[in-house]
Amino acid sequence: PTMTDDAPLPPTDPVPPRSPAMRPGLRLKVLLFASLAANLLVAGFVIGVVVLGGPGGRDGPPRLRDAGLGPLVGVLSGEERRGLREALDRRAPELRDARSQMRGALRELLGALRADPFDPGRLSQALARQRQVTVHVQEIGQNALIERIAQASSEDRRALADRIEHALRRGADR
Repeated sequence: PTMTDDAPLPPTDPVPPRSPAMRPGLRLKVLLFASLAANLLVAGFVIGVVVLGGPGGRDGPPRLRDAGLGPLVGVLSGEERRGLREALDRRAPELRDARSQMRGALRELLGALRADPFDPGRLSQALARQRQVTVHVQEIGQNALIERIAQASSEDRRALADRIEHALRRGADR
């Protein structure tokens, strides 16, 4: 059977149902969840590297990956890595203090996640504290790196720059 202009139209609801994407606040909730997920990923990384100290345990010597220098460590020569490790060893008390601060920030995070009623502001503060500690650890690593590079010859600095540039080009080709 076909509909004609004379045929009655089927009844319709006065307000069409909203799709889930149209619900008020859903977009904000998705963004908050994505932000929380990203922050928890960072927190997981920091837990593994800063708090637990990786495979060497909590009280082992500082390792280059603990210093928040990321892929830059991968382009250092063996001698440059040894020098950087020595510079970080001199900062071991500061790195241990940062580990302690991160454990405190993680305890704050746990409290915020378990709170009932949930307080997004409290969670935000805990994540902000983690970010501050992470930035502090990066600053320690960067200062150690600057110290080592300042002691390098012009030739060694140019060679390091060439290795970084090569790594950047190699990454762009992928």
